[in-house]
Amino acid sequence: MNSKEITRGIVWAVFQIAAISLTIWLLFQLKTLLIYLVIAAVVSLIGRPINQFLIQKIKLRPILATTISIIVLLGILISLFSLFVPLLIQQGENLALLDVDLLKANINTLVEEISLYFQLDNSFWQQQFAVDNLFQNVNFGLLPELLNQTLELLGGFTIGLFSVVFILFFFLKDSELQERIILVLVSDTLSARVEKSIEKIKNLLSRYFLGLLFQISILLIIYSIVLAAFSVENAFIIAFLCALLT
Repeated sequence: MNSKEITRGIVWAVFQIAAISLTIWLLFQLKTLLIYLVIAAVVSLIGRPINQFLIQKIKLRPILATTISIIVLLGILISLFSLFVPLLIQQGENLALLDVDLLKANINTLVEEISLYFQLDNSFWQQQFAVDNLFQNVNFGLLPELLNQTLELLGGFTIGLFSVVFILFFFLKDSELQERIILVLVSDTLSARVEKSIEKIKNLLSRYFLGLLFQISILLIIYSIVLAAFSVENAFIIAFLCALLT
């Protein structure tokens, strides 16, 4: 091995390291877009049977069928979120009705009872856990900041939702778009095999997600009936969470 081969090997290794580093940097910079693409790809597998039914059975145009499919999926998403809105409003009203003075009195009473039971000096508790100091250290000015952060989170979620819907529209409208993206990265000798594999995977994943939704729906109905029979509050929400976690 002469010096030219060694130099060529070193240059090639440096080039590979630089290419890998650049690829990792680009993936890191585009991580948000990649997340949107993955979410849109998964949701497109769920909406694919609906879209195919509208195109093949009802004979709708791809654009109209895709629009209806997205509206159906958004309707399901909005319905799920609407279940939690009344619960969040109720919890907000409960926090608004919180009596801080009564809470301080209850804490003082609890401290006195513990002191009597364990025969402790009240000065120890007053120095360590002063109730007045406890509430004085609470920074209620954080509430507007918390509200601003909540609004920023909602704004980011809205932007993300529209981005996913935009990508989802093209994935559903052109069902072969994902295949073409993958086939670009595959050599021509393997393109036929990869294309068949992708079609099988898409069909299997679509059936899997539909079966998963069907299972969650059945468990949701069963849990809702059982909880409603025992007069449990917010039975449907609890049943939905149980079905989702199951």
